[in-house]
Amino acid sequence: FFSTRYVRRLDALGYARLKHWRIYGEEGLARCEVALWLGDGGLVVEYGSDTLSRYDVAFSTGAPRLAEVTNARLFATKHRPLQLKLFNLEDALGRNGWLKALGLDGYAARSRVKPVMLQQALFAYTDAL
Repeated sequence: FFSTRYVRRLDALGYARLKHWRIYGEEGLARCEVALWLGDGGLVVEYGSDTLSRYDVAFSTGAPRLAEVTNARLFATKHRPLQLKLFNLEDALGRNGWLKALGLDGYAARSRVKPVMLQQALFAYTDAL
């Protein structure tokens, strides 16, 4: 059994980014650093000694990428957002309606922009002497 630890900062909505996935931790800990433990069959998001969430993961064959992140289990913590919600997401959308793990597209390679021509001088250097 082997697991790898990653340290990430949660965004404003409580998600951390890991290997082209956005993983929900806790909205009450927005902009805080959390530890993501990635093991053979699972991913755990922790803050301090509190477990925030746990996911089942599957790796793609031939590459160290995550193929899917499923079976999200959120744990009750003492960390709550400062602003209360108008409605509970699980009540409104159902248990599977609220996305806790989002697969993201890969990074696009940047295209190198070559200058069309050199910048022309504003005045001749002999005029400045």
